[in-house]
Amino acid sequence: MATKYNSKLVNDTVYVAGTKFYNRKKGFGRLVLQTSVDGVENIEAFVHYTAIQANDGVRAYLTQNEIVTCQLAKDEKGRFVALNVDSGHGL
Repeated sequence: MATKYNSKLVNDTVYVAGTKFYNRKKGFGRLVLQTSVDGVENIEAFVHYTAIQANDGVRAYLTQNEIVTCQLAKDEKGRFVALNVDSGHGL
């Protein structure tokens, strides 16, 4: 999925993360990575519904504590943003 963050991917690694919270009505939330990035543990990343892989055009969402895979980018302020988020079920 093309987003404004694609050019700023941290690396090509696919990370495993847990959903800290997700507001289905507003379409965003936070993930906590289960793997370290450059030796730093417990990194949190913003996730927007447009970054979640969806099937058949259905708006995708996450649930609290759900385990997902994702890639990381940084926004203009250097904060982590999750991209290509896949929960394995597409909803």
